[in-house]
Amino acid sequence: MGDVRIYDNVVEVELHCDTAVHAANDVVCQPIKLPLISRPNGCAVITSITLADYDDQGAALDFVFLSQPATVGANNATMAIPDTQVDRVLGCIPSSDGAYLDLDQNQVLTITNCGLIVQPRPSTPDSVWLAIRTTGTPTYASGRLHLRVGTLRG
Repeated sequence: MGDVRIYDNVVEVELHCDTAVHAANDVVCQPIKLPLISRPNGCAVITSITLADYDDQGAALDFVFLSQPATVGANNATMAIPDTQVDRVLGCIPSSDGAYLDLDQNQVLTITNCGLIVQPRPSTPDSVWLAIRTTGTPTYASGRLHLRVGTLRG
C-alpha cells in the first residue's frame, strides 16, 4: 500500500461587488479564480468557508463552485447559468443568515464541514472558480468582501 498524504490549504481572495441594493437570487460576485485549490491534476475537499462582511449585512449566500469560468449573469442581477455551461458547476455550498457572527459594525460568516469534492479541469490543473449569489437583500456599500476557502488536498 502506498503512502497517502493529505495537505491542507487556505485560499484567500478579496471580492469586489456592486454597491447597490441586491435582490434575492442576485449575483454578488462574478466567477473568480481560486488558485492552488488542489494539487496539480488532483482533487480537493472544500472544508470551510469564512467571509468577512465589512458592511454588517449578514445575508444568506450561495457559494457556487465551477470547473471553469461560466456566464452567471450580471452583477446585481438574477444568477442564470446557460444550459450549455451548467456542467461546469461542481457544487454549491449554501449559507444561512444565522451562520454569521455579528460584531456590531461587521459580520463574519463561517461554514464548516462542507465536504464538497472539487476537481479542476486539465487546462487549469490546480484551480477552480467561485461565483456567489445572495438569497437575501444586502447592500454592500463598501463594495468588498474578504473570503477564505479551506481545503484538504490529496
